[in-house]
Formats: sequence, structure tokens, C-alpha cells
Amino acid sequence: MSSIQRYGVSVLRHCTQARMLSSGVLLNRTTELPAFGWNPVSSGTSAVASTEGVYSSWKIFCLKRVEAAQSLVSLQPSLSRSFCSEGKRFKIYTKSGDKGRTSLYDGQRRRKDDPTFEALGDVDELNSALGLAHEYCLQEEILDTAKQIEEIQSTLLEVGSAIAIPLTSLSSAKLSRVKFNADVVSVTEQWIDQMDEVLPPLTGFILPSGGLPASALHIARSVCRRAERRVVYLVANELVEESVGQYLNRLSDYLFTAARYTAFKLGKQETLWSKRMC
Repeated sequence: MSSIQRYGVSVLRHCTQARMLSSGVLLNRTTELPAFGWNPVSSGTSAVASTEGVYSSWKIFCLKRVEAAQSLVSLQPSLSRSFCSEGKRFKIYTKSGDKGRTSLYDGQRRRKDDPTFEALGDVDELNSALGLAHEYCLQEEILDTAKQIEEIQSTLLEVGSAIAIPLTSLSSAKLSRVKFNADVVSVTEQWIDQMDEVLPPLTGFILPSGGLPASALHIARSVCRRAERRVVYLVANELVEESVGQYLNRLSDYLFTAARYTAFKLGKQETLWSKRMC
């Protein structure tokens, strides 16, 4: 496990301990907390403070670190390699994967061609493709689509989190904390409907075309379809929530519609497919 992964696991472990402190279960283990960079005195809590006071102070301390730890570790453990905290910098390269194996969030070591890492890689590739599409949209001042793409890129980190934490590896209590928010499916559908209202109806098959933003979005759509196919396998084996696959399915529909929408906004002609006469 890399240094950054150990940091994230420590954050989550100590947060669990903090919750237990409130019920007095770990009163004799508060000495562990200063070792993690926190002490009651510097945090505004006296050394002889009540259990509830220690818990509250520790909770505030944790909340400042959990978001970074989850986004950098539990969301994409195979991709996040650098983290700075209180002057300490971890190197980007860890060498832990030189033999073709890497770690999931729960510490499992697996081959890098494991279906879970294949899915994570495709989701990461999709996010990169969307980064390019986003830049093209900004250049052409299609700001509504650019804003939506930013939200999608953030959601894809949550998708990565859902993929990187197999349903079979954690307790139901822990899984509830990282459950994928299926509401994004309906939000994506709303975006599709809004764009579809202004688009001319399709009269045939179109080829990927319509300017740089549209073409980049078509590339992202293709990568999204591949990511969805990877996730279908994981869902079928009860390793990932079904809603993750539903989101990727809807996202590919969004990307197709967004490609058409950006072409329409720029007044670009889409290329219609025509059967070749041999």
C-alpha cells in the first residue's frame, strides 16, 4: 500500500475511533490521536475534557482531512499518487506496482489487468477525454455545456470510488457512507431533455462530426460506452452498484446529445451517413 493510501486508511480508521469516543468505548486510547497530528490542547480542548468535547474537537479535525483523503485515496487509489500535508510531500512514484499488481481501497492486492482496474482505467480515460471536450467548449464559449462537463468530471470520481470499493469487501455500515448517489441519473436526463428541445429531429444516422467540441464529445461518448461495458461485468458479479452502470449508460446518451447540441450552437453541419454504392 502506498504512503497516500496508508494516510487515507488512517483518516478513516481514526474517524471510526472518534465516533466510538463519544460513547466512551475508547477513552483509554486517546493517546493514539496526537500521533496522527492532533492533540486536545492545540485543538481547543483541554487534556481532561469530557469525552464529548474530545469527540467534537477530533471530528472538526477529521472533517478537514476526510474530503482530501477520500478524493485522493478511496476515489481513485490507482491514480492518485501525490499528497502534501503539513510540509510533508510524498513522491508520485511508489514502485509498489512495478510487478504488475496494485491495491484496492480495502487493501486487496490485485493484478493491474483485473476487471476492476480495467473499469477504473476506462473511467479515468473518459474523464481525460471530457477534459479536452471541456476546453473546446470554453474556447467556443459554449459555457452551459462546459459547466455540465465539469460536474460530470466530478461525478466520475464518485464512479471511481464505487468501482474501487467492491460491495463484498466492506460492512453495510461502511458501504452506506460511500454509496453512489443515483440522483445524478435523473439530473443527466434533465440535461438531455433540455438540449433535445432545441435540436432539430434526427433524420438518419450521423457520423462523428460537427466541429471540435462535438467531435471531442463523440470520442468521450465512445470511451463512456467502453467504461459501461466494463462496469456491466462488475455489476453482474455484484461488485458494483447497479446505479453506477445506469449512470454511465445515461451519460453516453448525454454525450451524444451534447455533441449534437454544440454543433447546433456553432452552426456546424453534421455529416449524415449514406450507404456507399459499390
